[in-house]
Amino acid sequence: SGQALEPDSGQAGSGQGLGEEAVLDALQYAQRAQLVEELRGERAAKELCLSDRGFVSGMPHEAPRARPRRAFAFVHGLIPNTLVGSLTPSQRQRLHSRVAASMEGLCPDDLEALAHHYDQAGNAEKATEYLLEAGDRARALYACQEAIDHYQRALNLLQEQGEYERAARTLMRLGLVYTATFEPEKARQAYDEAFDLWEPLRQPSDLPEEGAPVNVLHFAVEEPPTLDPGMMSDDVSQFMAAQLFEGLVKVDPVYNVLPAVAARWKVADQGKRYLFRLQEGQRWSDGRPLTAGDFEYAWKRNLSLASRAPVAHLLYVIENARAFGEGEIDDPQQVGVMALDDLTLEVRLEEPTAYLPHLLAHAIACPLPRWAVEVHAGAWTEPGNFVGNGAYRLDEWQPGAKLVLSRNPFYQGSFPGNIERVECPMLIDFPSALESYAADALDVVSLIGPGPGVIARARVAHGRDLVFTPQPSTFYLPFRADRSPFDDVRVRRAFVHAVDRGALVRETSEGQYLPAHGGFLPPGMPGHSAGIGLAYDPERARDLLAQAGYPGGKGFPTVSWVYLGGPASEPIIPFLRRSWKRNLGLELQAQALEVGAYFERMSHDPPHLSLTGWSADYPDPDSLLRVPFHSKGGVNIPRWHNARFDALVEEAARVTDQAKRIALFQEADRILVCEEAAVMPLCYAQGRILVKPWVTMPRVPPALLRLQDVILQRERC
Repeated sequence: SGQALEPDSGQAGSGQGLGEEAVLDALQYAQRAQLVEELRGERAAKELCLSDRGFVSGMPHEAPRARPRRAFAFVHGLIPNTLVGSLTPSQRQRLHSRVAASMEGLCPDDLEALAHHYDQAGNAEKATEYLLEAGDRARALYACQEAIDHYQRALNLLQEQGEYERAARTLMRLGLVYTATFEPEKARQAYDEAFDLWEPLRQPSDLPEEGAPVNVLHFAVEEPPTLDPGMMSDDVSQFMAAQLFEGLVKVDPVYNVLPAVAARWKVADQGKRYLFRLQEGQRWSDGRPLTAGDFEYAWKRNLSLASRAPVAHLLYVIENARAFGEGEIDDPQQVGVMALDDLTLEVRLEEPTAYLPHLLAHAIACPLPRWAVEVHAGAWTEPGNFVGNGAYRLDEWQPGAKLVLSRNPFYQGSFPGNIERVECPMLIDFPSALESYAADALDVVSLIGPGPGVIARARVAHGRDLVFTPQPSTFYLPFRADRSPFDDVRVRRAFVHAVDRGALVRETSEGQYLPAHGGFLPPGMPGHSAGIGLAYDPERARDLLAQAGYPGGKGFPTVSWVYLGGPASEPIIPFLRRSWKRNLGLELQAQALEVGAYFERMSHDPPHLSLTGWSADYPDPDSLLRVPFHSKGGVNIPRWHNARFDALVEEAARVTDQAKRIALFQEADRILVCEEAAVMPLCYAQGRILVKPWVTMPRVPPALLRLQDVILQRERC
């Protein structure tokens, strides 16, 4: 009504707004005048933002408490236009500002509307914030045109404000979207504009002054199985690689790809050819110059070890890389990566690859020091022999005890933090680590490896310090599908039907995870299929086990079952044991292994059953389906082979239609978890880490956390 919309009425314009009774009187008046109508049912719920928001950015939280609310709408679009048209510009701005402030409390997920109202209110900073967030959300779901629209609007505002670094980052986002939509010319243009803005802002990091206090971060972390980037498949090793090495690109907290060793790059030949120009003056930790040839050597060396390198197949998007890695050709010069000179690296692809920029932030794509690798062979990652190009160098590594890093004086990249030394006691016993953390002997405790039980305990003891980070992941149970009894799909399906995953999450994780009732792709990842998982059905489980020849569990063989940690730290184990005993008549025993033994077993001879997790290394379904489960991949813990699954994920890696790609991945996901039940997804999770209040660090996936971005308050030194 005119009364409710008029900011100069003495009430609405005061900043306090109308009281509830006055608003209701005005709405009733407007209803009688047939200006507005009250909404009912689903339409009202939508307008009131009462849809289920219990899973925001992939993380569960309490839904807002329901309270009686009513929604009204104008009966015709011309009415609000007429009312607004009668207001002065300042009145309209004040109304938009009030609407935006109210929406932040009522509808915080309606990012587009919030951006619109703040823009109309003249608050460019807030409008930009919501436009970028809306663009990031759309990009994560491959809603590419929406992402482009939001980024373009944000870019205009940033350029008007003279915020050139944020504008450069936004242009990088646009480049990623155009790469995902297979529009290489638009991607090239966006990247070029970003680099033109970015390069004048780039400044080498200064080393701490002589005599300045050395900030030491005490960061407890699991023992890394390796420090060789070519041999890494686990998040712990990749976390260490992020400190000791730097690739062509890096990833920021919103999965934006930014320049690292590469100063800029060009996209050519319809997205099948990239030219990377390296920054000048880059050096290894021993002072030697870093060149484009160090990348060429690393990638071809990793491919030559494809039979032993767990994720060398990630490089198979490169021209002839698969043929070389699988021994079909033996000439490395045919592989599509070549140093054209010391500062120029050419990369030729088999087909345009939507996720290539993110893939280049993976450890497998880091450069390697040829002279160290070839002289010291398998011992090149030991202290004294180790050479890296990251922000830190390796000072000490006592297996099973501690690992120590210090700032690399030859590192020329960005170093906004203040950590000069990192002392990493190895996480062997999580309960003891939590005790040390409680006593302030540790600043940070990594939670990359432990399952929901440890996380639940950490949350109870140090809930305010438990930080979740954006990394969609799935905690799951793989079946060894090439060995009896789990080579029989009926047995695998019986084991899945016998477990109530909703009850499992309620009883073992303090509600911090979501039960995995869908496919392997978690919420927040394009292609997630809600509700497709095999349902909890004990009767069906018993029937399938009987059909497989084990009625009531009789005659079922002894099987191996391992997990990381101890019984007190992983309550999922007793829950699963009870479920299979009660519903299948099976009494199974599980063996706890320490970190080193666990990864060794999982890499070389996976047991019949295990508990493990898989996190996205880049924001594409390829990272969660093809990489861990393709029959020719280096991981494939279930040792499962399915020709149709392989064909689907291979085709999805080639096609340029994103809608078709997602449909292919969804069909592959259905085969994996429903038709074949090669794995049982248990719960969906995010990255997490335990951090003291005096430590400031970016919210990035744990494996991509760069400690040079961390700030330790001076008084804690």
